[in-house]
Amino acid sequence: MTRKQEAYNSMAHKAIGEMNRHNNIWKSNKVISGTVEKITGLFKQIETANARQNITTKGITQKKREYRKQLDITTDVFLGIFRSYAKTTGNDDLYANSDKSISEIKKVKDTEMPVLVNSTIDFASKHKEQLKDYGITAKMITDYETSLAGFEEYLSKPQEIKAEKKTATADLKKLFKELDEQLTEYLDNHMMQYKLKEPQFYSDYENARIIYDDPTIAKSIMGTVTDVDTGEVLQYVKAVVKFKAGTDYAESVKSTSPKGNFQFKGIPEGKCTVTFEKNYYQTLTVDSEIHKNAMTRLNVQLKKNE
Repeated sequence: MTRKQEAYNSMAHKAIGEMNRHNNIWKSNKVISGTVEKITGLFKQIETANARQNITTKGITQKKREYRKQLDITTDVFLGIFRSYAKTTGNDDLYANSDKSISEIKKVKDTEMPVLVNSTIDFASKHKEQLKDYGITAKMITDYETSLAGFEEYLSKPQEIKAEKKTATADLKKLFKELDEQLTEYLDNHMMQYKLKEPQFYSDYENARIIYDDPTIAKSIMGTVTDVDTGEVLQYVKAVVKFKAGTDYAESVKSTSPKGNFQFKGIPEGKCTVTFEKNYYQTLTVDSEIHKNAMTRLNVQLKKNE
């Protein structure tokens, strides 16, 4: 996970922790129960994806190097024997094909090494009777084949792990997008019903929804606007952030989405006011404060004009 994802994951767990701490209030509410269940399921998926993303190639790379070292040494021995046999039999082509030093063998790319080893094994197997007096045995060939099999097994694993890590990273991005949707567009709105009738529960939840320890956080203020009487979310509410006197920051204006949500990004820390305006509703102004490395959540309710 990125640091931003870790911060968001920590916040989400705290929020659901507060929900579970007060579950006697909402456990009979099927809508909230369903949302909490979905979020809990996302936690498990995120944990699994994070474990996949953190798979290391360290042990695998070390094992591949050990097999490669053994192949280099064994290939050097076999080619040396081939040269000896070639000189004795006057086979100039074999000598030329086998004329590789240990340093040259080590320079062969990992992906090309199986070709060299297979050709060496193939020649040794076909001429094992002739090579018997030069020191090559059936066991040597078998051991050579075993080392090659081990090397090939570990050869592709680092790339497979890299591909898996890339897939896990993409999965985490999707999971956190879904988690944000479940919290922001569903649970936050579901919780509005408790703002008046269970103020302490609502306050505890709101505090748990603040993200800390994330210097890269983009959202400075976010929240939801609903109708105080019906609880319905309000679209096209004009939200205006103004800082107190003495700051150089100009006002910022946003409008709520079809689900009643709004957010301001990149606003510097400091005290400010947020004003909410909508036709046929009373204008509401709320004092707020932007904190460094934290997101301020501001859920408000508007009342219709008499």
